[in-house]
Amino acid sequence: MDYYWADKPELTTQDIVDLRSDADANGFHSSFIGAGKKLLQAQQKRYYAQGEKMYSEICDTSSPPVCKPQYLGAFPLPFASVYGMCNNYSSAAFMENESNECTQIVDLITDCENTLNPSFYTTRVQVFGGQAQSSDKVTMTVSDVYRLQRSPANEALVEYVNTGSTVVPNSVFNASALSCSNVLKEIAYTVKVSEVIPDASSTVSKSAYLKVDSISALVVVMDQPIIALKGLNGKAMASVQQRFSIKFEKKGT
Repeated sequence: MDYYWADKPELTTQDIVDLRSDADANGFHSSFIGAGKKLLQAQQKRYYAQGEKMYSEICDTSSPPVCKPQYLGAFPLPFASVYGMCNNYSSAAFMENESNECTQIVDLITDCENTLNPSFYTTRVQVFGGQAQSSDKVTMTVSDVYRLQRSPANEALVEYVNTGSTVVPNSVFNASALSCSNVLKEIAYTVKVSEVIPDASSTVSKSAYLKVDSISALVVVMDQPIIALKGLNGKAMASVQQRFSIKFEKKGT
């Protein structure tokens, strides 16, 4: 990748305390620790129309995996609130390309291994092929994994370095150091779709519709761990700037 990431000035300790909103970060956390009350509601359609909210589930690592709705069923694509904080309940909209940057305000004790975890946006996500819970599920694949590290030529800049692997590392919380490593910095989704002309026996639709064929993700992970601010009422508060994007490609165009 031939461009650099230049971070904005860091937030102060008081900024992080004031801006922290637990509700904005509880999507992943509440999926596994007390499931949210509002789950994905069954719809009639097993496909999406343009602009409709996309849905997904987050799955654990058991065999077979147990999957639950996340962020009110959304396929998370966070965007910045008026204060620049990540609104994690924002969902990707079908056939609408989007790119957002925002600041994630987190308590590393509860959020490091879920909200900041690259696998929670990739290998542990199943995306619904339509609005209905009976829709086909699309398992995410990973195209590339990059690390964001300081440039040897200029310490003031950081650069993307391809790891040569498609294995997504899990974020890890270090309780003694109050740090979180392998933090998600950026993710870019590519959704490939194709037009389906159904026959008379189709149970999905009687008219032409677009089918989600595949979803791949390019992942950027921070090379250095982020370290929390200490002594904040038993919490390990930290902030990290992130970028989220999605693009749709229709077969034959």
